[in-house]
Amino acid sequence: MNDIRTLSVTGRAEAAVAPDLVNVELTLTRRGPDYEACVAASSADADSLTAAVLALGFDETDLKTRSYQVDTDYEDRQENGVWRRVFAGYRVTRELRLGFSLDAERLGRVLQALAESPVHPECRLSYAAINAEKIGEKLRAEAVRDAFEKAETLAHAAGLALGSVIRIDAHGGSGAPRKFAVNAMRAFDEAKISAGTPEDLTFSDSVDVTFTMVKPEAAEDFIALVKRSRSFRGYDESRKITREELISFVDCARFAPSSVNRQPFQYVLACEQADLDKIQPLTGWARALPDKRLPYPGKRPTAFIVIAQNTDWEPDTSRFLKDVGIVAQTMLLAAAAKGLGGIMIGNFSPEKLSAALDLPANLRPMLIVAFGRPDEKIVLTEVSPGGSLDYYRDENDVHYVPKRRLEDIIL
Repeated sequence: MNDIRTLSVTGRAEAAVAPDLVNVELTLTRRGPDYEACVAASSADADSLTAAVLALGFDETDLKTRSYQVDTDYEDRQENGVWRRVFAGYRVTRELRLGFSLDAERLGRVLQALAESPVHPECRLSYAAINAEKIGEKLRAEAVRDAFEKAETLAHAAGLALGSVIRIDAHGGSGAPRKFAVNAMRAFDEAKISAGTPEDLTFSDSVDVTFTMVKPEAAEDFIALVKRSRSFRGYDESRKITREELISFVDCARFAPSSVNRQPFQYVLACEQADLDKIQPLTGWARALPDKRLPYPGKRPTAFIVIAQNTDWEPDTSRFLKDVGIVAQTMLLAAAAKGLGGIMIGNFSPEKLSAALDLPANLRPMLIVAFGRPDEKIVLTEVSPGGSLDYYRDENDVHYVPKRRLEDIIL
């Protein structure tokens, strides 16, 4: 039975935006008994309208044909007391659009020219926003934030806490037509050549977000995970780490925050013995325990991930040192969640490692992260102000790691 608790919330966002784009929608209609004459007259009307637009400083490509249709016309006639539908000729309908940035003075000149045009087009105005897509993207993000705020309120009222997001559905997404702007349509005639001030456009968006729900004490599980994720220097070599597991760790790391979102790293995965034998001799372990040669024979890690910066993407390696630690810790937490462990290794020669792995010149090794199933005991202790922070091992090879007390680091 699936006992996962979920909460679905709809987040909404809305904004009123002054239009900055106007579309002048034009319809030319010609009727006549002769097909060729009717089509020719329609073409002449279009040419006349184009000339009027060009005279206003527009390009010919600014006036676009939206549709062109030729229909037969019928009319009802009474003959000998009987009403009949009788063929009356042809009707040619041409719809055009002239779009430009909203400028009241320019729009006035356009309307004046159209009102004085001998072809007498039917005209309507529609207003829009040039950056409608960007506005929509911003509203979707605000709708997601609104969903989170609502979900947190509901979860708190229920005595629960939000877990992870398991689904986000954007309304009107792919395959669904969207209309961000509310078109303000205004008709005019020769006596009315000013369109007035258009009303603001109303943009809105909404998303459905589904969360898992957890008990508040589940937060304790994360603290336990962090405490369990230690820097292990001894592993059970019978437990081989697979490439698929390494890929899953990198998959977690790629979602981690990155400075200016540059994401400059690529990852070398090593779990085959030949690769392990290349990397292990190039690493230095437990500098604070110079009398010990760690890891002991038979307790070496069974996988490595080399975090390498692609200098073609970002040449300045010093700028992303924080990012190195972020992705490394993310991968170690992912390993701990699977009952595994690891350690960050910064004591190595990037040049020797690059040569051993035959890395291209644009990949600069920044950090090595070792992985395996831990096979040693680590104990966390608290240290008072002035006490030693050096880690140490007792006669049973239990590893002790002093940590500052919480009250000593909170300002």
